[in-house]
Amino acid sequence: MSPTLRSESARHRIQRWGIPHQKAKFLMTPRNFKTIATTMLSAMLVVLVSVMGVRAYAQSSATLWSVATIPGQIDSDDGQAVELGVRFRAAVDGQITGIRFYKAPTNTGIHVGSLWNNSGMLLAQATFGDETASGWQQVNFSTPIPIAANVTFVASYHAPVGHYSDDLDYFAGGDYVSGNLSALQDGTDGQNGVYQYGSDIALPANTYQSTNYWIDVTFTPGPNPAPPTAPANLIAKAASGSLVNLTWTPSTDVVGIVAYRIFRNGGAVPLAQASGASYADSTVAADTTYSYQVMALDAAGNASALSNVAVVHTLPPQDTTPPTAPANLSAVVAGAIQANLSWAASTDNVGVVGYLVFRGGQQIASVPTVGYADKSIAINNSYTYSVKAFDAVGNISAASNSVTVSTSPITTPAGCGCSGNPGVLTSDAQGACLTYAAPSGRAHNITFRFHQPYACGQYATGEYFVVAKGSGGVNITAIDPASTSGYHGVDVNPSPLLGASQRWDIRLADHIASMSLPYTAQPGDSVVKFVSSNPGGNCGSNPDHGLKSCDQFAAVLTVLGAAPANPGKLFRPPYVGTYKPTFSTDQLQVDQLLRLNCPAATCPDQPNRTIAEAWTHGLRLDYVASSVNNDYIPPEDNIPEGRPWSTDIWARDTDLMAWLNLGNVCSTAATAPCTAAQDNAAKRATLIGLVQLGIDTWATNKAGGDFERGGGGNSGGKLTTLSFAATMLNDAGMLADLAAINGANMFESETLFQGIGTDDLGYPLALWGQPTDTEAGYWAGMTDSHSTVRDPYGYIDGGLQIRSSPDDEGYQGNTSMPIKYTALLLRLMPAWSANWPELTVYGRTHSVDSVLDYADRWVRFGRWTQPDPCAPLSAGGGPDGRGGCILSGGTPSGRFPSAHGTSADTGNRMRNFGEQMWSAFRSCAPSRSCPVVP
Repeated sequence: MSPTLRSESARHRIQRWGIPHQKAKFLMTPRNFKTIATTMLSAMLVVLVSVMGVRAYAQSSATLWSVATIPGQIDSDDGQAVELGVRFRAAVDGQITGIRFYKAPTNTGIHVGSLWNNSGMLLAQATFGDETASGWQQVNFSTPIPIAANVTFVASYHAPVGHYSDDLDYFAGGDYVSGNLSALQDGTDGQNGVYQYGSDIALPANTYQSTNYWIDVTFTPGPNPAPPTAPANLIAKAASGSLVNLTWTPSTDVVGIVAYRIFRNGGAVPLAQASGASYADSTVAADTTYSYQVMALDAAGNASALSNVAVVHTLPPQDTTPPTAPANLSAVVAGAIQANLSWAASTDNVGVVGYLVFRGGQQIASVPTVGYADKSIAINNSYTYSVKAFDAVGNISAASNSVTVSTSPITTPAGCGCSGNPGVLTSDAQGACLTYAAPSGRAHNITFRFHQPYACGQYATGEYFVVAKGSGGVNITAIDPASTSGYHGVDVNPSPLLGASQRWDIRLADHIASMSLPYTAQPGDSVVKFVSSNPGGNCGSNPDHGLKSCDQFAAVLTVLGAAPANPGKLFRPPYVGTYKPTFSTDQLQVDQLLRLNCPAATCPDQPNRTIAEAWTHGLRLDYVASSVNNDYIPPEDNIPEGRPWSTDIWARDTDLMAWLNLGNVCSTAATAPCTAAQDNAAKRATLIGLVQLGIDTWATNKAGGDFERGGGGNSGGKLTTLSFAATMLNDAGMLADLAAINGANMFESETLFQGIGTDDLGYPLALWGQPTDTEAGYWAGMTDSHSTVRDPYGYIDGGLQIRSSPDDEGYQGNTSMPIKYTALLLRLMPAWSANWPELTVYGRTHSVDSVLDYADRWVRFGRWTQPDPCAPLSAGGGPDGRGGCILSGGTPSGRFPSAHGTSADTGNRMRNFGEQMWSAFRSCAPSRSCPVVP
């Protein structure tokens, strides 16, 4: 119910809006109440101990509040699960030995105390035991945590049923100081009085009116542990006149490295701070000498000694004078779809080496001499051109004058019909018809038959539409091959929902009879035809690969109310559901694609144009959530190499996306030089095919489709396809849907997530595994040979179970190679990487870093199973009944210690071309310095 619809107390309104609620303010402030209460408490303490259950502790350690201190508001009356915390410092070095909190009688359940550094790294955690009914509670860490003086930390505890203690404005007026400990004023080095709603334990990051939630620490002064070792082997390399790259060997430390400070030219103030063992300094001047040193910082706040000194001299300045602007640009339309451009040559102080041609503000070509023929325009459109000159070092001139040309309008739709005649459907002996030719031969052709001719045409993908006559729709009398005995099914606007019926093939789950013909289709209908493979026999009879598709060929016919003006520039509307938007090929951001230089000697297994177009031509029909159906439905004629499993398709699609980022692809001869315009023209059909797949995936998800299912990667790769299409179209609505997508519906975002701690190089730990419904279900999966479930505690990779060989990577290896190839593409295409969504899925964070860091770690190190506090099943491990695991008390430690570091860079969907691309471009991708075709 909206807050405006009824009168409510402020407490209830605040609670429903997601803020820890407070009681109405007292006539005195919390600090005044504390002053009065403390004066009275010494006389009342004996009574309070017996009546309220206040628990007394020996005060050998310092605390913020004594056992005699009682909150002004003991029970907040908020019944939601919440993490509550306090931000504090110590004035001297020492150790945090435990966590305390004040407990209301109604604050029940299992309480867990945590210590964090101010950046959110978890330093220690312990579960409270032997609690009293109310009053101060304390738990000690198994190992004290060293902290440095005057460094900020956060102490918190988790209240699973709420009912915490709270006092408003406690931290508003200044620091609260108790001996060597200080609870910071709200706003000093972060907010204070912090909370985070939810059943998961997490760093509390929200605040409300500087409230004290009565969390405390036990602190023992003492010497600080040894600082980190100094970073070693610092190397500085000049990449240009304006960039220096630094790398070094990481430091080691007993409590963990959190950052590195970079110093330049002996300065006392750090130039910058880095999280890993590298840094790029872009603030340097050309032809100048610089010296660098690096210092490490640990979680306790200690700083290492400085590293060795690295000296570097930046490259000298280059020629900065641009050529003059090209003059007298003119353009003439030649034929229906070609524009010939000419202009006067530019001059330069050193020499002009080429010209950049722009259409509609986007670069379309680079040519060495004056003049260019644009053969990639369409009929019935206007185009505006300009030209810029460039010299040998990349200086670019101002733009020429602009010129606009127009092509003639379309008079009839593109060719269609049984014999390909333009304008209207043609006929054979049986009447008006339209035919899709199957790559596997005429026996699998799909022919739509009609009771009369209709206007028709083709989209940019080559797929057909027909135009209804008035309100009478389009009467489809038959579709060959005919549906019979549960094979060769037909459906209209099929539903992607899990468990939805399918009309394609009786051998698949959830089958119902095919749609009856004749059928009158209306504008907005997508009529889909399925040609069964090996009807009457078993699916998967293909002798080349033995996989299991029941579909040989599929096609869709779109029914429109009116013919579009330029169908050859439009993508087909989605075939799934009733949402039928159209996108134009003019939206394609071809400038996002690179022209990487990977000659045949380096990338011998790159696909050629013929293969790329064959793999992206036609309807894939991979839209369902059912794991089994999803593997049986994709038509062998319309998918790469006829392999229907989604992970096979995903891996091969990364080949195509990588090919789109190569140069010199306009010819089958690997050494043939191509212009940018020629390469773009050669890539166009493949790019359109991949973007169409992404459009269909996007619409499937909007219609409720779920692509998360399958440990072997069934339905995998769909977030890759969708986000690639959204990036290439740069469509605001599609990008907004991508940013807000339900990550639990996508395999990549459901399976890759940020765990607890860091990897072997000190980067945030990215893990693999699919969620399970229950914690007990995870442990049951230990003995399941098909297990894919993630570690519910966030320490190790999922998909592990008790096996005879620790080198068996199981289902993790089914997806790790296409993840690797996807990660490289995201590094090569920064706009795509920026559009990858950041999501919270089943309580864990997924972002583009989850993909990138997991891929690098899998290649470099393999499976991650250490450190792991959980005991293996063989040693009595399992859930501890409190949302955690039974801790390992001996050696070996952890559930699968022998698997740590195994299976590095392995997997059963390896692609030779993907491996060649990784070897050639992984190291240069982060700095955007990979070699390109001139």
